[in-house]
Parts: sequence; structure tokens; C-alpha cells
Amino acid sequence: MKLNRNFTILLTGQSFANIGDVLYMVSIIYMIYELTGSAASAAFVPFIITSSMFVSNALTPLLMQRFNLKWLLAGSQIGKTALLFGLAYGMPLFSLSNYYFGFFIIGLIALLDGCAVQPPNR
Repeated sequence: MKLNRNFTILLTGQSFANIGDVLYMVSIIYMIYELTGSAASAAFVPFIITSSMFVSNALTPLLMQRFNLKWLLAGSQIGKTALLFGLAYGMPLFSLSNYYFGFFIIGLIALLDGCAVQPPNR
């Protein structure tokens, strides 16, 4: 079966993005567990991500009425990228006294990521 070139590019890009998302989530869970030694704290990571994406999916249609979709998607992805770099460079600074700040950043990343994960029929 011959696939359309654009579809192949989209499929490849989405596959790499999904692999990156899984690696990001697993690495954050591992970091929190190693830092705290608490499985409950580590289990809080997927909860924060899912909750933030739920809120974002509820708010995005309201934002789409006010802002251009192209700028909304671009802004959310630029913000997500900046926060991911900030999280990556800030990881060595996390300790038991301030690891909860990581949950805040993870929530913001998921909130921005939820803006880009809208069903295509909107």
C-alpha cells in the first residue's frame, strides 16, 4: 500500500512526539521517586498531568473563540518548550524541600500541551 508523503511525515512526527511524551513522563516519575522515596509522590505525577490536560481541554474552546488558532497553538508550544527546558536545567536544583515546585511546572507543561491536543473536528 502506497502512503501519501504528508501522511507519512505526520505519522513519523506523531510517533516521535508520543515516544518523547512517554519518556518525559517516566523520567519525571523516576526523578520524583528517587528524590522522595515515596511511591505516592511519584504516582501524583500522572494525576497532575491528566488533571491539567483535562482543565486545558475544557478551556481551549473558550480561548479559540478569542484568539486565532494558529497563534494559540504556536504560543502554547513555545511556552511548553520553554518550560521543558527550564525543567531540564532546573532538575539538579530540586531537593526534598522544593520538589513540589516541579509539580507546578509539570502542571503548567500539561496545561499548555492540552491546548495542542484538541480533536480535529473543532
